[in-house]
Amino acid sequence: MLTPQALTRAQLRPETKLLFLTAWGSAADASIVDLAPRIKSWPWFIAIAELERATRVAWDRFVALGVQPGPQVSGLQFEQLATIAAFRAEHLRARLNETLDVLAREGIHVVLLKGAALATTVYNSFIERPMGDLDLLVAPQDAQRAHKIVRSAGWTWDQATFPFSRYAGHHHLPPLDDAAGTGVRLELHTGIAIDGHPFSLDLAALRARGRRVQIGSTTTTVPCTEHLLLHEAVHFAWSHVLSFGAWRTARDVQLISRAGVLDWEAFVDEARRHRAESCAYWTLALSRLLAGAEVPDSVLARTKPPMGSIAQRILERHFIFHLLPIEAEWPSQRLRRSMWEKAMQPERYGHGARRPWEFDDRGPEPAMPGQAEADGAPRAEDRMARLGRWARYARSLS
Repeated sequence: MLTPQALTRAQLRPETKLLFLTAWGSAADASIVDLAPRIKSWPWFIAIAELERATRVAWDRFVALGVQPGPQVSGLQFEQLATIAAFRAEHLRARLNETLDVLAREGIHVVLLKGAALATTVYNSFIERPMGDLDLLVAPQDAQRAHKIVRSAGWTWDQATFPFSRYAGHHHLPPLDDAAGTGVRLELHTGIAIDGHPFSLDLAALRARGRRVQIGSTTTTVPCTEHLLLHEAVHFAWSHVLSFGAWRTARDVQLISRAGVLDWEAFVDEARRHRAESCAYWTLALSRLLAGAEVPDSVLARTKPPMGSIAQRILERHFIFHLLPIEAEWPSQRLRRSMWEKAMQPERYGHGARRPWEFDDRGPEPAMPGQAEADGAPRAEDRMARLGRWARYARSLS
């Protein structure tokens, strides 16, 4: 049986280890209590917890275990951030109810995706499953009308920053901001990934096996558990190239795997049907290490892309070392993309020529630290920093 000690031995900063231990069940309690006093940078821990929207969950776990943050950060500050996170989660739940109501009145059928679907089925509340936005799937022919309707229900559109032209060929319309200024967003989706993505999981498939559930005063559709997990895998492994949202993903997989409602055989069949085996494998394998997800060995064996044991170990350590974007330790974008392709094996699984980094809501990928200056010649200090990143990266694989 996998234990939290496997995570504590991983090549990660102590702060990162502690964050992922909060995604485990009670088996990690002793490891959390043991590791917390050895945290050197509590401000850094809070920064990554905020990045992963884990602040409230981490705070509640520490309070239950009697863990106190170190002197570098005020416990009151931590608690205040956790309180804000809880308020935002409850506000997001209320906004979901209001939004579903107004869309239902206009005859627009909605399928809940990602965090909203998980919070209303797998988790007990929106506080337990933090998120920064609501993702709703609508039929393509209804999308622009739905976008207009919700703008009359407390959502605002920054047309200058997010024009419709920028989202041509994208899987969701321009994002909408909460008019109350809470920082939460609404995204109306027409698919699960950018146009040209290789997966056949679509609105028809999600509806066909979905469940009708009561959300506030409205009845709406939530994907079946197998499709919830499959979409999670596609979103994390393909859309987010195995490097963003790792804490939430691992915790989701852990909870789904322990709920006893997932049909693993059906999940593997669906992963194969939709050409998502490699997405499933890497999401499940990393979640097992990071959060103790109870994934059967047979499931990993049936979804694992062909690779030798040495290549598997190198790829695992590569992705574990770069779990959080805040680490900013990628030696190069070329390496990042190459390792992702070696893990995902898009040619083998018929994924075509499109790649997830071709379109990013946050704009073009940022230049890597130490990248060449405009004149083509990197500064000497950039070269030294680059060598340092390569050295740290090499140690992480050893």
